[in-house]
Amino acid sequence: MNARYTRRQTIVAGASLAAGTALAGCVGIEDEPSETSDDDADDGTAPEDDGETDGMRTGPLEIRNVQVTATEPTGYGEYEPISDRVVSGSDPIWFYLEPVGVTTVPTDDGKERVELSGELTISTDDTTVFSDSIPFEYELPPDQVDQLYLTVKFTPGSTGEPGRYTADIILRDQQREDGGEARATTGFHIEDDEPKRPDTDLAVDTFEFAQERPTGYGEYTPVDELVFGPDETIWLYIEPDDVALERREDEDWFELDVLITLYSPDGDEHRPIRKTETGSVPAGQTLEDLYFAIDLSARDPALGEYTVELEMIDRVAQSETMATRTFEIYDRDLELLEIYREFLEQEGIEIERLTIRDETISLNYHSAYEYDTEDFGGEIGTIAGSYAVFVDEGFSAAQLRASGTDTADQEFAFRVESDVAQAWINDEISRDEYVDHVVESLRRRD
Repeated sequence: MNARYTRRQTIVAGASLAAGTALAGCVGIEDEPSETSDDDADDGTAPEDDGETDGMRTGPLEIRNVQVTATEPTGYGEYEPISDRVVSGSDPIWFYLEPVGVTTVPTDDGKERVELSGELTISTDDTTVFSDSIPFEYELPPDQVDQLYLTVKFTPGSTGEPGRYTADIILRDQQREDGGEARATTGFHIEDDEPKRPDTDLAVDTFEFAQERPTGYGEYTPVDELVFGPDETIWLYIEPDDVALERREDEDWFELDVLITLYSPDGDEHRPIRKTETGSVPAGQTLEDLYFAIDLSARDPALGEYTVELEMIDRVAQSETMATRTFEIYDRDLELLEIYREFLEQEGIEIERLTIRDETISLNYHSAYEYDTEDFGGEIGTIAGSYAVFVDEGFSAAQLRASGTDTADQEFAFRVESDVAQAWINDEISRDEYVDHVVESLRRRD
C-alpha cells in the first residue's frame, strides 16, 4: 500500500484576455483620441469615422472605463471595483476595460469580426515586473458591437512585493490599415500581508473511491457501487480543504499529517498508512490543487464490509479532521468456497488447505481412514459428491484437485473435472460413471 501526493501551485505571474458582450447599454465616444486613464469620463458624444478601413467602425480606437476588481467581471458594466485599489499580493485581480471605435468586419454568417492585440505591462519605480502580449479575436452579433468589454487577469505572485504599481494596457486594432492603437493606465497598491490562514479549520473536501489510479487533481473516475473483488486494486482519492500556511523566510509552508486506518469485517485493524506531507509555496501565492491517491489493496482479503478511517492533522493551524467510508469485498467463488469448507468440516474431514486460484480449487486434507478401504472411498465420495453440488450452485473453477495423507501417512491425490460434475447433476451421466471418473484419477504416491 502506498500514498501518492501531488500539488500544483498557482502561476507565478500571468495574464489572460477574455471577452464578452452584454445585451443592454452602450458606450458614448469622445472626439479626443488614444491615451486615457481610469479617471476619464464618458460625455456621450460620438466621433466621426475617418474612413480608412475596409471594415466598419464608429471612430478612433479608445479605451474607456478602466476598473480594478477583486472578482472576475460577469458582463458589460457588471463588475465590483476595488474602491481604494489596495490588493493582496497573494490574490488575483482583474482589469476591466471597454474598447470603443473598434473596427468590425462582416462575416459570412452575419456576425461582426473583431481582431485586437493586447499588451499588459506591470511596473513599479520605473522597473517592469511583468509584461505579456495576448491576441483577442471575437465574432459577435451586430447589435452587440457597442457592448464590447475586455477583462485582463493578473496574479501578482512572487512579483508582488508591497508597494505602488502601474498597469499599462495597450490595444491595437489588427483590422485597421493605420494600425490604430489605444492606451490606458491605471494603478494599484499591494499591501504587505502575511500568508492567510483559512477562516475555517482543516476539512476533507473530497473522500472518494476511484476506479483506477487518479492521474491529477480532480482527474479520477468515482466508483458508484462500492463492492470490489478480492483481486481488485482499490484506490482512494482525497482532497483536503482549508490547509494553513506559515511564513518561513521568503516562502510559505504547509505541513499535513495523513493517517489511513483500515478495519476488516471482524473489526481487526490493518497496519495504518501514515504520511506527513510538507512543502513550500512561493510567498504571496496560495496552496491549490492538493490531493492524495491511496492504494488500499490488501493480500487475500476476507469477504465482508470494511471501514476506512481518515485522519488529517494540520501542523500549522493545529487543527484536525476525520472522515470514514465503507466498502465491501465480495466474490461468489470465495463465498461458495467458505460454505463448501464448512460442509466438509461438518462431515468430519480434517482440512489442511482449501483455496481457489487460476480456475482450480485445491484441497489438502488428512483422511480418517486407510487408503483402499471402503470408508476411504466413502470419504472421497463425500468430497466429490458435494463438489458437484457446489459446481451447480455457481463454482466457476474448472476442476477440483485434492490431495492428502491417510492414517498410515500414505500420500494420495485425485481430481474432479467441473464439467463432468455438472453432467452428473444434470443426469447426463450416471452415478457410476461419475464415480469412475473420480476413481480413475486416484493415485497413491510411494
